[in-house]
Amino acid sequence: MSKLVSTIDIRGHIYLTDTLFNSVQIFDKSGQALLVFGRQGMNSGEFSLPAGISISRDDKIYVADSYNMRVQVFRYLKAGEGKGEGKGEGEGEGKGEGIGKGKGEGKDEKRK
Repeated sequence: MSKLVSTIDIRGHIYLTDTLFNSVQIFDKSGQALLVFGRQGMNSGEFSLPAGISISRDDKIYVADSYNMRVQVFRYLKAGEGKGEGKGEGEGEGKGEGIGKGKGEGKDEKRK
């Protein structure tokens, strides 16, 4: 049986932890899915029964990772931040990762 725990950030985004799928899901105000991250495991960005979530004013996402006995810290990156890859912060025993949608840099070269 899955247990969902939720919170809302200052933009009205809804954050859910899903214990069945060991993930965090982010939705906009209208309920459209924006991002899902996490999976079963013990590494950074992986969870084992994520049972709580909190969002700080500076967009840090704190996830209580119960069976791994840690709190993981993430940051939601807005479009264009991080140049395609998130940069993150870690606190305590859990390492954090940046998440979000960014624009990557690259060139489309065509052969002649």
